[in-house]
Amino acid sequence: MYQGVMFDMDQTLVASNLNFAEMRAGCFRILKEAKIHVPAAYGEAPPPASLIELARSYEINEGFSGLVEKMFSWVARCEAEGMKEAVAEPGALETVSALKGKVPMTVVTNNASASARKALDTTQLAPYIDFVIGRDDMNALKPAASGIEAVLEAYPHIEPSAWVMVGDSWIDGKAANEAGVPFVSYCASDLETNGVETAHTIDHLTELIQMTARKEV
Repeated sequence: MYQGVMFDMDQTLVASNLNFAEMRAGCFRILKEAKIHVPAAYGEAPPPASLIELARSYEINEGFSGLVEKMFSWVARCEAEGMKEAVAEPGALETVSALKGKVPMTVVTNNASASARKALDTTQLAPYIDFVIGRDDMNALKPAASGIEAVLEAYPHIEPSAWVMVGDSWIDGKAANEAGVPFVSYCASDLETNGVETAHTIDHLTELIQMTARKEV
């Protein structure tokens, strides 16, 4: 039985209309304007987070400035548009209401913290979530483990192996693997391609209820 649950937000707890292709294109454009080459290893459709971290590395190591800020501004516009008609994922409210008071539940998202909290409020999930980590609270975006490690630091009495990280993307799994937290794949793809180890695979969020501890925490 697990003692804590970390959720990704978009397409995990919240069904949104985020246009990741548009988000990615804007990040590519900013890199191109700065004459930064994206290595072939990133593939044709890397997560926007990977492009943002590439830009961050150029700021740290090559003296560039303002790239990450520009990307975050662009991504925030895409988030605002994509969240306009956001709803809770099927089974999300049932799951978090069943687990409330039994295990801590947190959200670890590459979205801005304010945007994430607004989406959780809009979808009526906010009262059930104990802790939100957004990109403003991370040193590096998922697939880095920074956000998950922030949750672990906030709950030092719970071992990493006693948590699960639930997500719909390989970047959630990679972050979980790096932090030593079991990953629960919720309709995720490209896991094997990206070397992600999965503890469980679920098709419906309510399956989490059976995985978690029954005792009050």
